[in-house]
Amino acid sequence: MLSDRRDRLMTWSLVVMGAAGGILAGLSPNGPAVAVDCVAVFSAGTRLSTVVSLGVTAATVAGFLVTRCVSRNKSAVIPARTARSPTRYASWPRPA
Repeated sequence: MLSDRRDRLMTWSLVVMGAAGGILAGLSPNGPAVAVDCVAVFSAGTRLSTVVSLGVTAATVAGFLVTRCVSRNKSAVIPARTARSPTRYASWPRPA
């Protein structure tokens, strides 16, 4: 990165990258945007102090949650198993 000796620049760049990745992951949670979040959080964890890296993680999670609540995108919701849905191991004995 270009901000090796500039902690403030690195902190703000990771916050922006984490928040943007959270917003993108909130819009399409099954897409590759989750990798941007991982890179931001892992970079913050290895290069910055614990308090600052927790702030980057909080910005990432906040961007994701706000976008999911505002967009009401339900594409990543896993449907609950119903009584009619087939079980994966139907041949196994069921407990009484």
